This record gives sequence, C-alpha cells and structure tokens, in this order.
Amino acid sequence: SSVARVDPDDSLEVLLARTATARGGDGRALVFAGDDLVGIVSPSDVRRALDVAALQRRHPRLAGAQPDGTAARSS
Repeated sequence: SSVARVDPDDSLEVLLARTATARGGDGRALVFAGDDLVGIVSPSDVRRALDVAALQRRHPRLAGAQPDGTAARSS
C-alpha cells in the first residue's frame, strides 16, 4: 500500500518519517496492531498532539489536569 503503516507503540518520529516517504494517504497513517487495523492518524491529530505538548511545556501544572479540569491522581 502507498499509505503509511505504523504500530500503536511507534514514536512520533517514526510516524512522521513513514508519512513523509509514503506516496498516498495525504499524510495519514494506518495504525495496525498485528494484522488488525486499530486506528488512523491524520495530520490534524499530529498538530493537536504537538499543540497540547507545547501547552504542557509552557504550563507544567496543566500537564496533570483531566479534561474536566480536576487534577490527575497519581498511583
């Protein structure tokens, strides 16, 4: 296939390298666990993750916040 294929545990670096060399898929990558398709990563997913990481670096207290605004519990 000309669409990039990655594993769920692959790093962002691997994903970007594979999507850069793929001829199709418009920057998307298919995520496979073994032979099972478990997801699709789009360029907007990557941008969103990078934006969240940048916000967390600028505001470390937000890194542990839950979507509802409560603090994450450590185990």
